[in-house]
Amino acid sequence: HCTNGIKEAVEYSDKIIAISEHTKRDIIKYFNAPEELITVTHLAAGPEYREVRERAALASVKARYDLPENYILFVGSLEPRKNIKTLLKAYSMLPAKMRKNFPLVIAGAKGWLNSDIPPLLDSLGVKESVKFTGYIDGNDISAVYSGASLFAYPSLYEGFGLPILEAMSCGAPVITSNTSSMPEVAGDAALLVDPLNAEEIAFAVETVIEKESLRAEMKKKGLARAALFSWDRCARETIEVYRKVASSPKRS
Repeated sequence: HCTNGIKEAVEYSDKIIAISEHTKRDIIKYFNAPEELITVTHLAAGPEYREVRERAALASVKARYDLPENYILFVGSLEPRKNIKTLLKAYSMLPAKMRKNFPLVIAGAKGWLNSDIPPLLDSLGVKESVKFTGYIDGNDISAVYSGASLFAYPSLYEGFGLPILEAMSCGAPVITSNTSSMPEVAGDAALLVDPLNAEEIAFAVETVIEKESLRAEMKKKGLARAALFSWDRCARETIEVYRKVASSPKRS
């Protein structure tokens, strides 16, 4: 029913706004939409996402969520599309000392179809070094991103992938997937991995954690990359689409 609704919406639309070039290609591919009807308006991380450097602020948020001094971070709902099980498998492949010094923090709401995660933690032997925080308050999320040694986001599919820019805006080095819209958002500021290859994800994580100079370079590139995306520009481009529709006769 949802697909039929989208088909009807595409058929009767005068203009279509897509949040990424990848989403635009999907609309053309799966719903046979005319390319000229689609305008891409990229999203952006809001101004509330900023690097938190104040030690007291970082310490306060870490204490509130019982976060370790150093950690690898994932932010997102616990659902199959987010690929948390593969991330856990990759994490279990890291050296034991690295897992002890850099616990994996998974921050986000419970989502759905995640009942097999607890037994997976046991079978992988990583239960003691993985922490689930649940939902993070909006006032605290920047500090959680800022305190991370690495942000790992091997999602299977994203229409845009906003957490990538949120993490970059807060100065966190990013590893993300080489699929769907994520390379479009990350550019050359992140390490891209095959989200289905746990060994590849583990190698990328280990490389970034071991090389402080690489983390510093990724942080610099990430801050610059995130600055290229703007909600003001997104709003202007969206308004322009509405103006064109309002001033044009409806297509047959």
